[in-house]
Amino acid sequence: MKRITLLQLDTHFPRIPGDVGSFDTFKCELEIIRVPNATVKQVVNADPNQIDLDPFFDAIDKATGDLITTSCGFLSPFQNELEGICDVPFISSSLRQLEHLKNIYTPPELQIITFDAAKLGPTHLPIGCEAFNTSVCGLNSDAHLKSIIENNITHIDISKASADICAVVRANKKKSD
Repeated sequence: MKRITLLQLDTHFPRIPGDVGSFDTFKCELEIIRVPNATVKQVVNADPNQIDLDPFFDAIDKATGDLITTSCGFLSPFQNELEGICDVPFISSSLRQLEHLKNIYTPPELQIITFDAAKLGPTHLPIGCEAFNTSVCGLNSDAHLKSIIENNITHIDISKASADICAVVRANKKKSD
């Protein structure tokens, strides 16, 4: 693959290696298109029908990558709609992998870590994967990383953010044991 286009929400918080929005995550060229007015507050929504897709359609028209993806799992319900206007492969979210993973793992064996577990629900999961709603784990409300994302803060304490993710994994691993 020569180039990936990432449709990123209209955010400015730091993206560290491993994050889909970090250039250091990829070995190929990455084009990032920040989608105007697609804020966390507007897109991270329990009701996907509240999301305005027009800015994403416009961003796709500008994309030059050999593959187009997004930085937000809350766009997963729009896989078919967004893919339908692309001339190249489109992946709305890694949540799309559940269609394959459900044949290998049971819901207690997976953790789907998200910014806001209260808002990511069955409507965001692929058809036939609704049982994995019990696998959804979110950042704690007082987490440093949640505050960074929610408030679009431009400085991140990587140690605190890492600890936030580890805390979610540990807490939910205990539930499944």
